[in-house]
Amino acid sequence: MRIVHLSDLHFNSFEVTDIKNFINTPLVEDLKEYNAESKIDLIITGDLIDKGGSGEDPRVEFLAFEEAVIDPLLRGLNIGKDRIFFVPGNHDVVRQLYC
Repeated sequence: MRIVHLSDLHFNSFEVTDIKNFINTPLVEDLKEYNAESKIDLIITGDLIDKGGSGEDPRVEFLAFEEAVIDPLLRGLNIGKDRIFFVPGNHDVVRQLYC
């Protein structure tokens, strides 16, 4: 089984252009080469967004992350969402709600 572990991306919707151009595009290209050598079975990731998102509802930030990072990754590797396992990290929650 071949597993890719992506961690601590700390996505911030204010920096979408930079993330797409300087992180996601090179990442997808590298993973396409890696996948061509031997198919990727699973991607594990966590700490997707930064500090629970920039607004009151972190779901908005997660949807922006999905559109900017996950969807291009899935298209580039030609795999489905069922091949990604998300382990929430401390940055994926709104800490003020729990303190």
